[in-house]
Amino acid sequence: MDSKRKYKIVGFVALLALYFLIAGSDVTRGMVSRLMLVYVAGASVAFWAGGDPIGTFRPITMRPLCILIGVVMMAYGCAMTMFVREALHK
Repeated sequence: MDSKRKYKIVGFVALLALYFLIAGSDVTRGMVSRLMLVYVAGASVAFWAGGDPIGTFRPITMRPLCILIGVVMMAYGCAMTMFVREALHK
């Protein structure tokens, strides 16, 4: 296993730990667990999607777009988790 893959796995696990820290004990609730799936999907897209180049004459990669989409999904999942947690406790 190369060092790049190890760094990706460590970063992915760190982001999941951050989400569990933010979500707290409410992870078992239905709405928060669905938002966790959005967050995990966003992290997966940001870390592993879009690596192969597309095109014949001027090959480009979709990696920056996949990182942007993944970060937006993670931000949405995290923000909505905080809103839902606040609403559940009131």
